[in-house]
Amino acid sequence: MINAAGIVIILLALLVHVQVLFFLAEVLGSLSPVHGTYRARGGRRPKVCVIVPARNESVSIAKTIAAIKPQLTTLDRLVVVADNCSDDTAKIAALEGAEVIERHDQERVGKGYALAHGIQFVGRSGAPEVVILVDADCELAPGSVDELARVSATHHRPVQATNLQKGPHSAGRTARIAEFALKVKNYVRPLGARRLGLPCQLSGTGMAFPWSIICSVELSTGHITEDLKLGADLAISGYESLFCPEAKVTSRAPASIQGNEVQRTRWEHGHLAMIYEYVPYLLWSACKKRRPSLLIVALDLSIPPLGFFALIMIALTCGGVLVTLGGFSAWSAVVTGSTLPILGTAVWLAWYRHGREIVSGRDLLSAPLYALSKIPMFWRFLTKRQVVWIRSERDLN
Repeated sequence: MINAAGIVIILLALLVHVQVLFFLAEVLGSLSPVHGTYRARGGRRPKVCVIVPARNESVSIAKTIAAIKPQLTTLDRLVVVADNCSDDTAKIAALEGAEVIERHDQERVGKGYALAHGIQFVGRSGAPEVVILVDADCELAPGSVDELARVSATHHRPVQATNLQKGPHSAGRTARIAEFALKVKNYVRPLGARRLGLPCQLSGTGMAFPWSIICSVELSTGHITEDLKLGADLAISGYESLFCPEAKVTSRAPASIQGNEVQRTRWEHGHLAMIYEYVPYLLWSACKKRRPSLLIVALDLSIPPLGFFALIMIALTCGGVLVTLGGFSAWSAVVTGSTLPILGTAVWLAWYRHGREIVSGRDLLSAPLYALSKIPMFWRFLTKRQVVWIRSERDLN
């Protein structure tokens, strides 16, 4: 029994080694002083339509529109999809100068449905060359529309901007660590992948697509991480996403504990669901289509949220020690125990280069406690997984 358990633990540890070494490679790539990007200077600026899905976003929609409008030309469009709104989001958006369409469907709820509604409307009323998707609680940095549009049109690929979230001004240590973890996922890793010449994941907002690509995919889904699903579907179709760090979109994390919990549960439960739903399919497609790039997409997607990643390694290390004490080869403890130092090194490097303005060194030392605090959320994934899209409450920060 001990021998069988030891073999299983070592095999699992070897799989985790592949993931953590890839994670380390992405972080090391982000440290490179070479700023090679997919920037496309010169040439004709493509005609753009920015679509903003919004559900009860009266607090933030005016600010979002104000950041986008100065970046548009006279040929561009800005369309706000007021999705199942019970407030005056539509009225405010119209007053700010956006085209507004309203959608009312209480049975089909989720951002994917709103996006599909917007794409259908745009297709009927004058298709652009590039579509850019921006969430209604986000602020698009100056110049980002131009960067995204040119790169997407030049390479005929989906493009993801830097997507960061700022914690409330009164954020505590846990919130700061969560902000750093999100920066690792949405900036450090895709930046490293870009510099290694690899694709990235889509992260939900600040995304650009050639019209011929976005109008051909199925967006009408209630999947709680529709961005990851869209990115995986497009990769399988031959359109892996590119990262454009020069384009930036930022949002504010919910200030309330409940709002923050709803948002992070949606993200992390959705990501874990995507791992078991899509990673095997991506691996199978990579073999069937003989496309190594899909192996990279699968490997990148297989890396779970940072807190859960650490918990997996802690569990494997404990398992390795137990089977060694039970009489199995000491290599089980060595193999399983070596994953945590590699992860720790990668996280420290990411923090030293990209995260010191967010968390202090003392905060970073408490990261294992942050990982342990995520156990209830991950346990709920096994016992009561969130499968329905739930909007997190917004705050003025």
